[in-house]
Amino acid sequence: FTFLGNIHAKSQNMNQFNTSILQNINITRIYNTTEQLSSYRTRLTGTFECTLAANDIYSILNNVYNVTDVFYENFSYNNTICSNVVARINGTTRKDELIIISAHYDSISMDQTAPGANDNAVAVALCMEIMGIIQNHFTLNRTLLFISFAGEEQAFIGSQAWINQHKNELANVVAVINLDMIGYGTHLSILKNDQSEWLADAIIGASSPIDLTFTKSNSPYPESARFDHETFWLARIPCVSLFEAGYIYPYYHTSEDTIDKVLFSLVEKCSQVTLLSVLYLGTVNFHHNWIECSIIIWIFWGLGAILPFIIYRKIK
Repeated sequence: FTFLGNIHAKSQNMNQFNTSILQNINITRIYNTTEQLSSYRTRLTGTFECTLAANDIYSILNNVYNVTDVFYENFSYNNTICSNVVARINGTTRKDELIIISAHYDSISMDQTAPGANDNAVAVALCMEIMGIIQNHFTLNRTLLFISFAGEEQAFIGSQAWINQHKNELANVVAVINLDMIGYGTHLSILKNDQSEWLADAIIGASSPIDLTFTKSNSPYPESARFDHETFWLARIPCVSLFEAGYIYPYYHTSEDTIDKVLFSLVEKCSQVTLLSVLYLGTVNFHHNWIECSIIIWIFWGLGAILPFIIYRKIK
């Protein structure tokens, strides 16, 4: 039923925001946070360093960006307690409806060292910048959540834990924008499925003032790679992943995934896309049109009930 409501959303004016708002993005802050998170030897889920990185995310949101509603949500992995870090900025007129931006903060490598600058510290840093801008400069109608997942590299156990812990809220999730590996290549790819096609189009429309090429795809490179959006897809929640495109990242899951490999000009474009998309999704007047859906369901049910009778009378 989400799809019908979102058709209405696409009819709204996607260029309603003055591009001067993009001046609030501070790429130096994004760089500094990326540098801090990628300075750990590893952020492998379950390690002490991963816990330290979670504490950094919590502290930066609080102390740098003034986002006060930040909390840990714990789950168990390999007999250790791991944490998703969640930040919340309440909306106004549609407070119960949720827009989510997400990025995993854990890292992994074929070596012992896993700095994970592009995969995925820079996306976490970008999301924190967006949260700070919304907290300090804007008010959204819908509630905005930032979820920084652990356990993405272990078959999405962090995002699955969030789904399991929030089953009563899933119906309120309007859209999820996941960011993963957004700092290499020439443009951005939007990874989507049929249910999130409208969301991919909305992001492209909201980002029309930005000089950036998008491609839409159902799978990333390498095709063996999997992202947290798949967890939301399985829960039938509209979700896309923003992902680098144009070149294959040669330092994927290696000790060479360091901050000097990250193309911050592309990161800046991605931050602009994310900010405009969050503002659009958080403020436009669209909703799940349950009444309209109910009418359509009853029409189809009625047709299904009387059609055999009509056919029978015609034949007779």
